[in-house]
Amino acid sequence: MKLLLDISGFEKFIELTNKLEENKNLSNKDWNLLFSTPGYNALIESEYNKDFFVKSFTLVFDSTKSESLEQELETSISRYLKYYLKVKENKEEYQKNVNSIQEKWDKIEVNIITRSLSLLPNIEYLSDPTISIVIFDTDARGYETVVIDAAFAENLESFVSMVSHEVFHFFRNKHLCYNKEDVEESDKDLIWGLNQLHSEGIADQIDKDYFIYGKTKTPFPQGYINLFKKSVRDAPETIKKIDKLISQLSEDHSKRKEIIDELRRTIPLAGHPTGYYMTTLIIKNGLVEKLIKDASNPFSFFRLFNEAVQKDREEIPSFSDDCLKVIQKLEDKYKK
Repeated sequence: MKLLLDISGFEKFIELTNKLEENKNLSNKDWNLLFSTPGYNALIESEYNKDFFVKSFTLVFDSTKSESLEQELETSISRYLKYYLKVKENKEEYQKNVNSIQEKWDKIEVNIITRSLSLLPNIEYLSDPTISIVIFDTDARGYETVVIDAAFAENLESFVSMVSHEVFHFFRNKHLCYNKEDVEESDKDLIWGLNQLHSEGIADQIDKDYFIYGKTKTPFPQGYINLFKKSVRDAPETIKKIDKLISQLSEDHSKRKEIIDELRRTIPLAGHPTGYYMTTLIIKNGLVEKLIKDASNPFSFFRLFNEAVQKDREEIPSFSDDCLKVIQKLEDKYKK
């Protein structure tokens, strides 16, 4: 197995934004060269659109757009624009950090492989994921191409932890116990919630002890860190709410969609903190081997959590029989 480092998206970003800073007009061909790089192509195929990047990068790096930039800083994309302004001010530092990652890649690669596979079953993983460094947000994505923002290159531990988290997702998705394409529309959001709690809960064991509870320097804003910690503290109450909502689906219900919509709203930060709480309890109670064995099965995760609750000395809410019956039906329906 190899991890293939790709910095073409970052390099093309630097090239195009340098032109914008020189007040040069960019052609469609210029932009398409950016969007054809593995990282930006993955972002556009899965989540973002080309117009967003064209608009945002032009507003920030073209000085003739300063008036429009001020107006857009009051809109929904202001968070991104503020980040891109920071990149603009520190472009040389970003380049230096990415070059450092490239120079040290052989050692970094070994570390990432070890970390990412530490919570997956000991089987042969044949794929060679591409790790693409780009500028998009202070975040990363575990698509078919793993995408990470260059902000994480500032700190080696930050970069290794974040990429390891996403590479874990890459390999877990290759062996997921159900086909996402087979899930019926009426079940998609429900299974999304179950899978997020499970997958992010495990993956967060790889990096959140460094980012959230440790001293590793991270691009994550303090507001996110504070909200993550609060959501972990609130996890027992969140679990009660999740249990109540899923239990209501144990019988055919005329308000099924409304209940599932409410469930999605109930799970904070796309499942990260609640899932992290659940996996922490599972590991604490000596069930890490079972967690690893079923790392590709989100349905069994809730039964395993209940097993951990029974072992624990504290009073912790568990999932009810009605809730587990709903999850079991989904497992019977979709598990390969």
